[in-house]
Amino acid sequence: MSSRFSGQTYLYQSQHYYNLGDKLSKAVRPKSRQTQETAKHGLGAMSILPVEVIQMTLLEVDLKALLQFRAVNRHAQQLVEGLHEYKAVITHAQLALRGSLRIGAQITLRALNDKLCTTKCDGCGDFGGYLYLITCQRVCFRCICENPQFLPLTEWDAREILGLKGVKFAKFAAQITVVAGLYGYDSTLYSVKSRFRLLDYESARDFALARHGYSEAMKQSVSDRQAEDLRRANEAIRVKNLQISDSSRHRPQLTRLRKWDISRDEGREDWRRFAAIVVQPPLNKASGLVELGFYCVGCRDMEAQDEYFGPSPNAQSMRQFTESTFATHLQIYGDIQNDKHVMPH
Repeated sequence: MSSRFSGQTYLYQSQHYYNLGDKLSKAVRPKSRQTQETAKHGLGAMSILPVEVIQMTLLEVDLKALLQFRAVNRHAQQLVEGLHEYKAVITHAQLALRGSLRIGAQITLRALNDKLCTTKCDGCGDFGGYLYLITCQRVCFRCICENPQFLPLTEWDAREILGLKGVKFAKFAAQITVVAGLYGYDSTLYSVKSRFRLLDYESARDFALARHGYSEAMKQSVSDRQAEDLRRANEAIRVKNLQISDSSRHRPQLTRLRKWDISRDEGREDWRRFAAIVVQPPLNKASGLVELGFYCVGCRDMEAQDEYFGPSPNAQSMRQFTESTFATHLQIYGDIQNDKHVMPH
């Protein structure tokens, strides 16, 4: 961070958010043999293929398969370590690599390297200092907390909200296995004690739309099923109460179930939003260094009408900036005096 904005910015939020990265021990570079030596063994039938073709293929396999191939022999190791994308990920994105392997995300080396070298959030286009590992997307902190695109669903959520009852998700591509531990932030921590699946919302929604045909049909299917479930539940309650009343002088009041509210997104207080998130500063290819985003002192306690999210407490305080975007920010909101924005008269 340049001294140009000294006193006007800060690097880290005062409140800690527990995400997937906190569950991962310190990343360690995979052990490397002395690759200068000539490989004694080949790649079997793959040896007839040009090296370039093999390396292009390696870019498109998931990370787990890539590392398994690397461990076959010295020749395979040399092929993998010869990829500049692999070198970049091993050097600058070990936490993301380790996280994707731990949760079973289906991410390719090419996808991870592309997002490592991208600065813009896939949700809103602002600077993004995090990776959402289910689908390997770059995200900003605001989108992590508030954008429904980055709220993973449990299997139960997918069945109830998207009408996917009876669907088996074991082979669903965009899913992860949650790592046990604490998620969320200090005042609303949630403890996950067992491992279970979370599904990417957009992928599950697209799957549901393909299954139902179109959006309104999906909504109608969900509504009809919920109505039928409620009818059966209330009928069971009615029969139960009648049975009780037959053997009692006092007829009990009938208790009816209400329709389940499907709006279960609790925003930044929803632990699911942090289950597939790791901190990952973007890599500047030109300099070979990662870019650390920073926050605005003048917006620390600001409440504003945000262009993307609408009214949102502390919406601006969640934004991360680079030097260029912060200069533009000051032009819009004014210079900072005494930790507050002051617009020129």
